[in-house]
Amino acid sequence: MAVRDVRTHRIANVTLLAALVPSAAWLIWQGVGPAAQAIGSSLLGFGLCTLVLLPGFLAGRQLGAGDVKFAAVCGGILGPLGSVTMLLLAMLVQGLLSVLVLLTRRPDARRTRLPAGPALAAGFIITLIATSIRSGSWEGTLG
Repeated sequence: MAVRDVRTHRIANVTLLAALVPSAAWLIWQGVGPAAQAIGSSLLGFGLCTLVLLPGFLAGRQLGAGDVKFAAVCGGILGPLGSVTMLLLAMLVQGLLSVLVLLTRRPDARRTRLPAGPALAAGFIITLIATSIRSGSWEGTLG
């Protein structure tokens, strides 16, 4: 997903459905989401990510619709606290990537559009791993 976003600046709906359908099925079947949050918490995370990123899409294409949908799906998996953590980490990663692009000293570096998908994916993965370790759900797999 992140590689495709870098190459094409698009996140395919099929990719988003591939994440949303199993997560929603897990939530319905188990009564808690993959990150151990309840249904209401999943909906709050979904809505929070949508509300935070939607203005960036609506106000001049700073973000693509795929970025907003991807963050919303991740927010549904993580819940509201995990969503805030993910978004903060994604902003940090995006800022670091921006600095790296500027340090290349290319003449067009200031006009380079960086895709948000890879930063969102990094924030999601780091948050999911940290949540899993903190909740003890990885005890049997780590050692």
